[in-house]
Amino acid sequence: MAMRICFLLFLFIVVTSESVRTQNLESRPEGKFFKKHEIFEGYLLTLTTIDSTRSYDSRKPTIILNLYKLDKGVIDKLLTDSLFSRNSIAAEPELNFDFIDFNFDGIKDVTIPAGTDPRGNYGLHLYIKNDINKSLNYVKGFKEIGNPKPDTVNNLIQSFVVSSPPFCKFYRIEEDNILRDTGTYVEFKNFEEKYMDSLIRIELNKSKIKTYH
Repeated sequence: MAMRICFLLFLFIVVTSESVRTQNLESRPEGKFFKKHEIFEGYLLTLTTIDSTRSYDSRKPTIILNLYKLDKGVIDKLLTDSLFSRNSIAAEPELNFDFIDFNFDGIKDVTIPAGTDPRGNYGLHLYIKNDINKSLNYVKGFKEIGNPKPDTVNNLIQSFVVSSPPFCKFYRIEEDNILRDTGTYVEFKNFEEKYMDSLIRIELNKSKIKTYH
């Protein structure tokens, strides 16, 4: 009998402790080194700074991303990633979420800054959001794309990179969240921004890239 009472007391303490942890996580205020977002109903996505120095060594992670499921006072950690997310001083704050549909399924995916080079070209960590199974899937190689933005006309990812000379490339995210380079490369030797869109369209037509609408 005494053992049963001890077990029930232990179970009560564990459940109460988990409930407090859940409340602490949900009520924890955002700040310079902590961000959170309810990515699905009952699911919390958080970013926490683990390196607040000015180091710009991209081999060393500066933040931790966590995805939690919160259910009746119980926390279930579903995902943990350590990422480098540090921009130049003049760039946007690195500890931040943004939501952009990069695979053109009508669902806004999760992006996190992945660094900025001296010319101001930025990269992004990309997680494809799956509303059906409540999951986030990291797209390998996406952070290497300079200045990515969705081309909603051709359902492609456009990368216009400030270089010498500037150039533009196109990518696509295929099934199983695989990133593919379409092979289209447009170089602007005598760059004039007003001609950029027309030159890109010409190259896309030459390449006969299959687009989806």
